[in-house]
Amino acid sequence: MGGLDFGAIMELVNGIMGANRPKENGEEGTQLDTQKIMLVLLTFAGRQGLSWFLANRRQKNEAKMLARGIRPNTAAEKKGGKFAPGLVIIGGLGLAGYLLVMKPEEREALFKRIDGLVDGAVGFVNEFQGKPYSNNFERNAG
Repeated sequence: MGGLDFGAIMELVNGIMGANRPKENGEEGTQLDTQKIMLVLLTFAGRQGLSWFLANRRQKNEAKMLARGIRPNTAAEKKGGKFAPGLVIIGGLGLAGYLLVMKPEEREALFKRIDGLVDGAVGFVNEFQGKPYSNNFERNAG
């Protein structure tokens, strides 16, 4: 698990090669899509960092077990999994990286769509609970 292997290098090269796109305005040749390159590099760096972290952690755990007199390959009771918190952290970092490489116009449009979805969900929940749809709702005295 860990280290720089042939598969990781090939994936990086393929990602960079896939970032070529035809030039605009009818010019010949290709140009690099910097957003794709940034995403490829962020993904590669994240995988390598996670791989290093997990290998380092495994070595530390094996050293602790050996210090206690337990062979590392023996089955032991697990206290709790770290998969779900790690997945949330990696997802958050990936989302942050994705937002960083987006164009400002695309980012603004994305946040407007998210804001609209949140408003719609809050309105639906309020309507379901019998509350007014918006804050400026006035009941008729009738």
